[in-house]
Amino acid sequence: MAIFSRFEWVISKRLARSSAPHYTGRDESQNMDNDAIQFLVDNGINNVISMNQISLTDDVIERLQERGISYLNLPVEDYTAPTIRQLREAYDSYLPAQRTTLVYCGYGHGRTGTVIAAFMLLSGNQLTRDDYHNFHVEEKVQEDVLDELAKELGLLVPPPRKDEL
Repeated sequence: MAIFSRFEWVISKRLARSSAPHYTGRDESQNMDNDAIQFLVDNGINNVISMNQISLTDDVIERLQERGISYLNLPVEDYTAPTIRQLREAYDSYLPAQRTTLVYCGYGHGRTGTVIAAFMLLSGNQLTRDDYHNFHVEEKVQEDVLDELAKELGLLVPPPRKDEL
């Protein structure tokens, strides 16, 4: 089993997404062990943004910092959406050019997909409902927060997909 299931680069060597480390079905199952930390180092990741409901322990966060990896936990309950404030805080953590960032939640889809889509909006990209779907935004509440963010940014809110009408 992969340490970080569904690991993929969204922007090569700059922004990645995945499941939580050693995820087995619940946010509590995340295990940022030495193998997971080494995976981050080997992939040049020096910034981790977790949308898990549960933060890593202080001891694990310290071990990440010792390896030059910053960690930000923005707790969001599964199947819900981050707030716009959380999305902006995540983006502010991602923004510095010297950072190579991994975003994860539990499974690596809904909450993670919402953050990835928000990063694209905050970077000035216009998104469609298909983009939301392709980023694995899963819940209506997640689409709603992205629509709200798009409005705040002066971007067009995408119309519903044809299969949603």
